[in-house]
Amino acid sequence: MIQEWIPGADRDVHFWLAYYDREGQAVAGFAGRKLRQWPPLVGSTSVAEPSDVAGVEAEARRVLDRFGLRGLGSVEFKQDARDGALKIMEATVGRPNLQSEVAAVNGVNLAYIAYRNLIGLPPPPARAERRPVRWIFLDNDLSSALHYWRRGELTVGQFVASYRRPRYFADLSARDPGPFLAIASRIGRNALRRVAGRGPHPASEAESV
Repeated sequence: MIQEWIPGADRDVHFWLAYYDREGQAVAGFAGRKLRQWPPLVGSTSVAEPSDVAGVEAEARRVLDRFGLRGLGSVEFKQDARDGALKIMEATVGRPNLQSEVAAVNGVNLAYIAYRNLIGLPPPPARAERRPVRWIFLDNDLSSALHYWRRGELTVGQFVASYRRPRYFADLSARDPGPFLAIASRIGRNALRRVAGRGPHPASEAESV
């Protein structure tokens, strides 16, 4: 499928994640937006947070209601820099996607809500109001931040500030250090190859740190 390129930055990408029951009723949903992604402008989320941009939920529900979603799904939009209109980028149906954990760490665990619904239990009680949590996929975000820093579009201060609010790392946890150690090992190997003048391993990202 060919579609028009929508001008705008990573942070102009918004999404609504949802779970619909067997009758096609929306049981729960969560609206968020990307702050950075990798590869830039066209890739997967590297930092995301909750969002309340007007129209995202309503337009996503209109689309999912019209096509009769049952189960987990989402709609992703980009806010056009020319006129501010929300333009559909893609829809996901029948499975969680990468942003699902953004919802979970902010109190809307859609997979768990779906499980409870399917076994006849009500949704879990809403969590007490708290500050929004920013979800960070560190491996992707280091590459994304480096790209924007090299282009002069992100300062060190801005990068640090993007990590200051309550945050959750998808791939950095004291309880499960394996993913982070694998990332650190790959970065170290690539750095040694560059020092040796051999460049990154062919399987590595072109600009991966």
